[in-house]
Amino acid sequence: MKYLILLLTLLTLVLAGCSSQTTLKYQCVDGTFVDSTDLCSSKTCPEANCPKLDCSACPVKTETKIQTQTITKNIYICPDGTTEVENKVECTAKFLSDANYKLGDEVIAGNFKWTFKNYNTASQIGEDVFGTFMGVKADGEFLIIDVEVENIGKNAQLLSDSYVKLIDDQEREFSTDTMAAIYLKPQGSSFSFDTVNPGIIKKGKIVFDVPSGLKVAKIKVLSDLYSDSFYNIKLFG
Repeated sequence: MKYLILLLTLLTLVLAGCSSQTTLKYQCVDGTFVDSTDLCSSKTCPEANCPKLDCSACPVKTETKIQTQTITKNIYICPDGTTEVENKVECTAKFLSDANYKLGDEVIAGNFKWTFKNYNTASQIGEDVFGTFMGVKADGEFLIIDVEVENIGKNAQLLSDSYVKLIDDQEREFSTDTMAAIYLKPQGSSFSFDTVNPGIIKKGKIVFDVPSGLKVAKIKVLSDLYSDSFYNIKLFG
């Protein structure tokens, strides 16, 4: 009996010495085994329900992010009432974009070569004679333009201030004030129906009665009184 107890005791010690201990290891995606998942190389599966150990087998998940943004733009309506721009300065640029000439340039329109030299403004044209004003007062203000015209044709041509129009940035077209031009000094400065022979240069002034404070304007010169052909000259703006 004593030997049986001893044998059982030895057997218990042997079994206790042979008892196994389980160690938990984690296999990383790259195939290595580590003691903690924190030691694996960082890799996130595209789908939450995919196998944790094989991310490469997961389908690629495409995620689209839509972001809305409100952009406020200031749109200005130009004085012509139709042109829309983002900056008021563009109104003047667009209006004068077809004005291919400026003051001092020679403009050939039909049988005449025009050169618009300079301009000035006045509230009235005329003179005081013995206490009485002999002349005309502007409804707005007179815009007086110095002009030089040469007949470059082969025959005598009828020259009139009706060849010239004035257009402002509201696309309003102004005709010349022939009556006011009669009072210009020196006498004979107006262009009211004068016959000009070939090669002759005529110098004079053209008058417009325009709203006071006009800021932007261009001159329109017709090739002749019966033609739609014309040329634009930047006056100011």
